[in-house]
Amino acid sequence: MQVGDADVEAQTRITVFKEKLQQLGWFEGRNIQFVYRWTDGKDELARTFAKELVDLRPDVIVGQGTISARALQQATSTVRVVFVQVTNPVGAGFVPSLSRPGGNITGFAMYEPEMGTKWLELLKEIRPDVVRVAVMFNPETAPGRGKWFEGAIEAGAPALSLKPLALAVHDAAEIEQAIDAVAKEPNPGLLVPPDATTYVHRDLILRLTQQHRIPAIYSQRFLSPMEG
Repeated sequence: MQVGDADVEAQTRITVFKEKLQQLGWFEGRNIQFVYRWTDGKDELARTFAKELVDLRPDVIVGQGTISARALQQATSTVRVVFVQVTNPVGAGFVPSLSRPGGNITGFAMYEPEMGTKWLELLKEIRPDVVRVAVMFNPETAPGRGKWFEGAIEAGAPALSLKPLALAVHDAAEIEQAIDAVAKEPNPGLLVPPDATTYVHRDLILRLTQQHRIPAIYSQRFLSPMEG
């Protein structure tokens, strides 16, 4: 429950998911049925689709990302929910602890706050001349409203001679304006932590950073539009 049918990465994940289930004896059309909804990283769509899926009374719902997990938590306390790619499930209130999730929701957490410092180190390693690093996120959709990695980034930046700059964006137009502004900074760099909004607009971000030749670090590898 995250991105659309045209998203190659999402379709690849679904294919792998089905293959693993087949290895466990679950075959579509025989003993399992799949129903999909694509939220495109939008809260309103996530809430609408979460209710639709819950009303179908499935055995389990898999939600990708914090937006989907939040919508599913609000929609049901009985249907089993498994979340993936949720950065801070405890802080978001989805589970009381990682070791004992309890309730009807469980899943996987991929990141730790300290990774913010590591991303800065990687950026400095690939471009030692970077002095100003913009951290792009949408405060409405980013983990902790953009604060989850902030402490580690602020703490690690001085030792690397970096000055972090919070770059709040909400849509494609703001992303384009923000990257154009970053490009005018002396020796700029860009850090894109996990966030549903930047994930949905990743092709735009990749294209603009390449166009402006801005060194950038992302929370996960995305296929560059220049790679085809």
